[in-house]
Amino acid sequence: MLLYYEIYLNEDKVYECDTRDEAHDYISNKHNDLMPFLEYEPLGDGSLEAWTNGVIDIKIVRIKKGKLDINKLLSDYTEKEGKEREIKEVNVEKMTPLTPRRTQIKGDKKLTKASEGKMKKDKNGNMWISKKNKKGEYKWTRYYEESYENSKRKCPKNAAKNYDEGTVKKGMDGKMWQVKVLSNGTKKWFRK
Repeated sequence: MLLYYEIYLNEDKVYECDTRDEAHDYISNKHNDLMPFLEYEPLGDGSLEAWTNGVIDIKIVRIKKGKLDINKLLSDYTEKEGKEREIKEVNVEKMTPLTPRRTQIKGDKKLTKASEGKMKKDKNGNMWISKKNKKGEYKWTRYYEESYENSKRKCPKNAAKNYDEGTVKKGMDGKMWQVKVLSNGTKKWFRK
């Protein structure tokens, strides 16, 4: 079974190639000036990628050609069964921009899997921390250090939710602040 890729511009086929990288190179060379104005959508299992803004549509469609050879698949599987799987590097910059949901940090020489308590610095100097999401999986998210020197915050730097109602603390503006509970149950700092 062979795979090839077709590129469409507003439902008109404009290019055909053998690899996904070739398709991405073609789009970045021909339509690089349009890309910042288009929204990217990967659909399905990678068989369709689309960039659109409602007026212009650019699509990469993966096409399967030929028949499936079951004997070849089984022989390939038995050959690979004894070998240890090797992790290949992914060129994230070439495919899509780095997002916090990705599990690889930009500029990493080797794949660093996100797990509890890990922090990492990328080649641009940005800090990343692995955090658990709602599904219980660890994902890399951007880490920002809390800096209050240049902030406009006047109340104490610690959140009111960490204190009991009626607690009084000195704020960043030098004045005294008190924790009060709002009607919806949330706590908030009020100047005393």
